[in-house]
Amino acid sequence: APDSKVAPTPLRRRALVLAILAGICWGFGPVGKKYGVKDVPKDRQHVWTTCTYLSYMASTTWVPLVKLICTDSAQRSEAMGDRGFRWLLLGTTVCGVLSGLGGLVSTYAFAEGGDRGPIISMIENGIYTISGAMMITIVFKE
Repeated sequence: APDSKVAPTPLRRRALVLAILAGICWGFGPVGKKYGVKDVPKDRQHVWTTCTYLSYMASTTWVPLVKLICTDSAQRSEAMGDRGFRWLLLGTTVCGVLSGLGGLVSTYAFAEGGDRGPIISMIENGIYTISGAMMITIVFKE
């Protein structure tokens, strides 16, 4: 049907492969956060959690920063000159702040959880997956 919003099969396959690759890469996030607070002394949980999460988040900016630098400067200027796009970036920033709060809480859960890292990761990722899918469904009516 001409009004169909379903992507052609090659694009769907590509999206699936990219989703799998993203999931594998994101799997290193909980590992890194748990690694940074492994065997943390009880009196240093807050500071180790904060430093670990800051290190983790600061390192995640490198890939998109390099990608942005390598993007054509005319395309960057056009995108940043688009008022509608800047509003979208504001919404993305709000979501990022809330996600950052969740990541900090997640890292603290690893610090508190001792040897229960796998179950903590499973619970937070289950909640993340379900709530993310529900919010996308509601916001984008998909």
